[in-house]
Amino acid sequence: MSQYYFITGTDTEVGKTYVTTLLARTVGELGYRVACYKPVASGGVYQDGQLRNEDGVALWQAANSSQSYKEVNPFCFEQAIAPHIAAKEKGQKVTLEMVKKHACFPNSDCVFIEGAGGFLVPLNESESFSEIPLTINSKIILVVGMRLGCINHALLTLESIRSRGLEIAGWIANQVDKNMEAFEDNLVTLKNMIPEAYLGMVNYQGTRIKGLPEKFLMS
Repeated sequence: MSQYYFITGTDTEVGKTYVTTLLARTVGELGYRVACYKPVASGGVYQDGQLRNEDGVALWQAANSSQSYKEVNPFCFEQAIAPHIAAKEKGQKVTLEMVKKHACFPNSDCVFIEGAGGFLVPLNESESFSEIPLTINSKIILVVGMRLGCINHALLTLESIRSRGLEIAGWIANQVDKNMEAFEDNLVTLKNMIPEAYLGMVNYQGTRIKGLPEKFLMS
């Protein structure tokens, strides 16, 4: 049975896709079959007659379980706006049941699922991306975008996740601001204030997750 991880972030543009691709490649290098899944993406362009999203393509290329692009990203919308609004503009509605239906990857050992924006982004008028982990039985990995305000954003996001009784596998610090002042001090503060597992750190545009424990990957 595949192990599912839902990757969420403290906000939009905190490097969820970047970190997810690093996780996928790391697990793949250990010999495991890895699938990636980005249920909904907005901001697509046509490639080979198919609407594709840049993040979806990056995840597709990082996976090693012979997925088609459509299996990685079944719902892609052209407008680069909130996913539920982009879907509505096209007269469509993506539901949790639809997300669950497309989340079957029998040829994989590990599945990394990337959300959209922050944890509470709407999926439609009545459902949220925050409900996906429970719907498809996923552990959560939080990507903390290391920039001004990250401590508050991280603590609020984790509080929201815990309040839903969801399992948090851990969190990863991603240095999105290469000139962030007091970077190390902020990282130490986060480590001291977050009881969940610290899974490592990605330097600005780094190519690996420093400190990622191998035993965590397929536990």
